[in-house]
Amino acid sequence: MKRIIYVIMLAAVFTWNGCTEEGRLDHIDDSAPAPAGVENVTSIPIAGGAILRYNLPRDKNILYVKVEFETAPGEIREAKASLFKDSVTLMGYAAAGIYPVKIYSVGRNEKLSEPVPYDIEVLSPPVELVYPTLELTPNFGGIKLSYENTARGDLAMVVMIDTLDGVWQPLQTFYTNSASGSFSVRGLDTVEMKFGVYLRDRWNNKSMLYEKKILPIFEQYIKKDTWQKYTLPGDTDIPAENDESRYSLKGLWDEITNVLYFNIYASPHDQPIPMVFTIKLGKRVTISRIVVHFQANGYTESAPKKFELYGSDVASPSADLFGGDWNLLGRFQAKDKPDPVQPSDIEEVVTKGLSFDLEVVPGEIEDPWQGVQYIRFRTMETYKGPAYRGQLIFSELDLYGKILDM
Repeated sequence: MKRIIYVIMLAAVFTWNGCTEEGRLDHIDDSAPAPAGVENVTSIPIAGGAILRYNLPRDKNILYVKVEFETAPGEIREAKASLFKDSVTLMGYAAAGIYPVKIYSVGRNEKLSEPVPYDIEVLSPPVELVYPTLELTPNFGGIKLSYENTARGDLAMVVMIDTLDGVWQPLQTFYTNSASGSFSVRGLDTVEMKFGVYLRDRWNNKSMLYEKKILPIFEQYIKKDTWQKYTLPGDTDIPAENDESRYSLKGLWDEITNVLYFNIYASPHDQPIPMVFTIKLGKRVTISRIVVHFQANGYTESAPKKFELYGSDVASPSADLFGGDWNLLGRFQAKDKPDPVQPSDIEEVVTKGLSFDLEVVPGEIEDPWQGVQYIRFRTMETYKGPAYRGQLIFSELDLYGKILDM
């Protein structure tokens, strides 16, 4: 019995010792002198800044390098780099030019070396580079903003509207670091108005306001009360598990989103790709854009990634997509899955839906806005990636444009 008690007590001692936190072994010598300054400084000019390169001094007391620089009058900034690096990037300048900087070596005791002065060359920042490329054009239900951003700067694009003879109000803000692209502002009346856009970067540098009078093109939501499944030979429109109550194609026009296992369209597993289904609209329309809503869990392997939209104005179109009854209206690719996926990403693809504009593609799609009575949705790839077979799942399909005939 005594032996058992002894073993338990010994184990407790070892456990207590194992849980005891050891003190830090760092030793900072407050009396140590400041380190020497960096040497052999060079720089590479970049858009809105510069990359400084240097050699560190041979000093065991050095901890990091600090650079002080002034991006605009009164705007003093700092940039730091650890002792394991030989460069530091300076950003935030509002204009191109030659700018002085001060470079310090900093010791472990936070003592600064004598400053090493250096002049850097800065290229035009993204707010200046992108501004001349801005273009505002009429769009269905609003306006379209196009841009080129070759420097791939992180920019906010603030769209404004002149509400009362020079009184500007923000309409919508878009964020981008893409090399080029476009954004659309929707929900505007078909009335000529003055719109503007300016650019802002993360350091609050701003461009001038680009202004333009624009008359938005009429656009309306295409109601789905007349939609029907229209099965053609080769279509893959049967529901998973033959369950019409949960996975029927009509789930795409029941006006219900943010659902997971019912009121969605889900094809059977292992269907041949491309997968095609056909919808009779019950009215003649022109389509300006489509909106695709994913099921409630967002980016799944079965969600459509690449797809095509075809339209027909023939009373009883044939099954042959390329035989004359059908015309290609658009080829689309959904955005890549974010990593990590945020709640706002799920809201975008589920509740708001991904919007795709129909546009002219010279030599391929000359009239995407032609009148149609039928559409065919042809899935080329899901988020699973390229494959010969797979499953297609999404919860709702919206059409916008104009009703021509009921």
